Amino acid sequence: MGKVFTWDQVKNREIPAVQEIVNVTSQVKALLSAEPDVLAGVVYGSYIHNALNIRSDVDMMVVYRAGSQRIKNRVAEALHIAGGVSVSLEITTIDEEIAATKLHDYGPLMLAHLACAVNKQGPIKENPCKWLSPNVGSADEDVRNYLRHKRAFFEDRGNYLFYLSESEMYHLLRKILEVAIHVGRRVIALTDGPRAADSRRAVLERYPQVASQRAEELFHYLVAADDAYTRDLEKQLAGSSGEAEERHYRKTIRSIQAALPLAFDFVRQNSLMIDGR
Repeated sequence: MGKVFTWDQVKNREIPAVQEIVNVTSQVKALLSAEPDVLAGVVYGSYIHNALNIRSDVDMMVVYRAGSQRIKNRVAEALHIAGGVSVSLEITTIDEEIAATKLHDYGPLMLAHLACAVNKQGPIKENPCKWLSPNVGSADEDVRNYLRHKRAFFEDRGNYLFYLSESEMYHLLRKILEVAIHVGRRVIALTDGPRAADSRRAVLERYPQVASQRAEELFHYLVAADDAYTRDLEKQLAGSSGEAEERHYRKTIRSIQAALPLAFDFVRQNSLMIDGR
């Protein structure tokens, strides 16, 4: 899973090595740890499962002192560090006062994932889960809201497919390739509990055991498409970047785009499956 790159990025080798992703993560953690207005935080996502590849981005969340303006400067510095070596970095920030209310965006499944991240590799300063109110609804509600959002996203992008900008299109391609694992992870959490193992490997093993037949078929297709894109990207980077390679790469991109109806159907099938629980 991870980013889908444009041909220009591939041609110009604007794709980070795994070690560069690791280095950026260390640098940004040090930067945030040194900021007095950062109260707590953690790195989460694929990083904590030792599953990095050249498509991986770095996901962090930070709780900061309410009223602080310095946090914007630290995030800007972090993005500058990451951008210098083409690493994709996402930092979500929340102030301490909102974190203590029911108005934050971290549902029970995300809270469980953040707790897992802290347990596996430690926090940035302090455990952010201690700052986040746990009273944010049920796991069932969390999953249903996620599926509603995903269905609306894919349906909307399908309606406006030929009017999307390049950045919107590549964002969509990424969402198509990652939807199987992301949805599967949430379905498993409903079956096995919010603290169920949520690594990619765990989802690949468990989801087929709880899915309907149609959902399982779509799951395997979308996972295979994601794996195929990673292999194709690595092959492109190992070779030359001539016209033949460009044609092949653009064909790969079109094949991902063609999977949009399947991604939508996958979310739809899981919605029906959850609704029948």
